[in-house]
Amino acid sequence: WPAARYGHSAVLDPSGAMLVFGGYSSGGVVGGYGSGVGFFSDLWRYDLQAQAWEELRGGAWPAARYGHSAVLDPSGAMLVFGGYSSGGVVGGYGSGVGFFSDLWRYDLQAQAWEELRGGAWPAARYG
Repeated sequence: WPAARYGHSAVLDPSGAMLVFGGYSSGGVVGGYGSGVGFFSDLWRYDLQAQAWEELRGGAWPAARYGHSAVLDPSGAMLVFGGYSSGGVVGGYGSGVGFFSDLWRYDLQAQAWEELRGGAWPAARYG
């Protein structure tokens, strides 16, 4: 299961499973998968009926961050926007430094991330 963290996002997918992305750990992990200090870019799915965690992987995905926003779009895909990182990645792909203004879409069917771009864009932010 995922390491202890805060500043992550959590949404329910159309099947009723919970998706958890990113976050930050300042150490002192009591239980769970992994340990350390830093930012996460991992994505986990918790099946409420089976009561089991599964780490979702594959392809390119957002840099590690915390304080980002996440929602489900009408198709059931998860959108992740913004956040903050000062490096120090604990798990997952990439490391960014500073505030983010990127927008990512996780397609549950394809189990793949896609960075969305174009048009007018909001300023970088977190919180």
